[in-house]
Amino acid sequence: MKVIYYFKQRIKTRIMKKSLLLSFILLCTISLFAQTKIWGVCGVSGPSLGGGTLFRCDADGSNPVVMYEFDLASGSMPWSPPIRANDGNFYGTTYDGGQNNMGVLYRFDPVNNVYTKLKDMDGANSGSYPVASLIQASNGKLYGTTSEGGLDDSGIIFEFDPVSGIFKKKKDFYYSITGGCPYGKLFQANNGKLYQLLIGGPTNTDKGTLVEYDLIQETLIRKITFNGTNGAYPYGSLVQLASGKLYGTTNQGGATWCGVIFDYDITTEGFSVLYTFDGPNHGRAPTSNLNIGFDGNLYGMTELGGLNDKGVLFRFNPNSNLVVNLMDFDGANLGARPLGDLMTASNNKMYGFTSDGGTQNHGVLFEFDPVSNVFAKKVDFVDSLGTFPMYGALFEAPFTVGVNKSPLDITFNIYPNPATNKVIVTLPKTMTGISAIILTDISGKRVLFQEYDIPASHPVVEIDVSTLSKGMYGLIITNDDRSLKKKLVIQ
Repeated sequence: MKVIYYFKQRIKTRIMKKSLLLSFILLCTISLFAQTKIWGVCGVSGPSLGGGTLFRCDADGSNPVVMYEFDLASGSMPWSPPIRANDGNFYGTTYDGGQNNMGVLYRFDPVNNVYTKLKDMDGANSGSYPVASLIQASNGKLYGTTSEGGLDDSGIIFEFDPVSGIFKKKKDFYYSITGGCPYGKLFQANNGKLYQLLIGGPTNTDKGTLVEYDLIQETLIRKITFNGTNGAYPYGSLVQLASGKLYGTTNQGGATWCGVIFDYDITTEGFSVLYTFDGPNHGRAPTSNLNIGFDGNLYGMTELGGLNDKGVLFRFNPNSNLVVNLMDFDGANLGARPLGDLMTASNNKMYGFTSDGGTQNHGVLFEFDPVSNVFAKKVDFVDSLGTFPMYGALFEAPFTVGVNKSPLDITFNIYPNPATNKVIVTLPKTMTGISAIILTDISGKRVLFQEYDIPASHPVVEIDVSTLSKGMYGLIITNDDRSLKKKLVIQ
């Protein structure tokens, strides 16, 4: 009788655990795709201090609220938004302010609304005047650049470990060797290496470079030199498509001197100009990064050109190399001069901002639906909210309240993300042993369920996603003790 009772209790316990797991999957799906906010920064102004703001909007880009106001002592003029790291905190830089008025590295806790200055940029040792957003590499560390400073005053690559709090200068840019002055963020390709576009070239006739940084060997190598004909002055960053090629833009150059779209093959080192902007029809002077849409096309914006010479929003087909002008910015109604990047949210719509235009000529925040091609202005920036959002992209983060972190805040790494054929998941040691990995689509439907016996000595799992459709997914990892969740994009 005792044996029968024991097995009945075990079966009952397993049924309860399965029921709880299904409930948890539903809750995770809701939190991944519904309870989110959009965050961004304004470079100047604010309610009282004038050093710029960190703001938060609803998931559709409406109802902006200032969450932090920058000041000169703690860092001012954030030119690009922070990123949400694996620990749930935001990490970013400011262009100005701090002890040396050369910018700072900071952390912002979105749960408790606490801002912490982590590093004062000082010029030669830690660089100066950072412009671009940071990235979190597959090793969990944060990497960024400064536009000036370092031994050659051409900028640096730096590393920050959010666990240990240690800041390291990794490499100095030298105009005569690598080129210098990065404005766009670093990009980690599927070979694990970092790639960077630089505005300045080695000689007076060069007009920017593309460089490769090897995290393991710590080597920095110039791969491409822009000479005008193949593009000039690349202000943005790079993206990678399923082909393995990197895609980017230059602000000027090409046959019309209006800028180009190019690709670079990291395996063969081949470089091609794919499209040259023309000015009136498809815009000129692209400054923003290209954004990968769920349809496999690339979306971007130009600072100028188009019908009103105030910039356009365009779509680029990487198969046909054709550009379609989707919208002309016009100033007061739709904004003008977009310098930043588009961001695809979990609702499949894109969000971005302009640096000028709107009712106050301080810029606007907008929403664009790539399915219906409908554009909607959501916010006019004003002094009390902050003005002149500059570079980088808005970002989406879960909306959380309270002061105590739960087991859900223990995070893990997904690489690459966006993914095409496979993803590699690196887990904390608390998630080793028998664990289930679940993928849900945006409606909450489970599309993948696998169990793994994960060893503590090597807590890494490889997941085949080659058969899944393009789109946004929720990736959930669960065992008897806790469950973790993240968003995964398949392109």
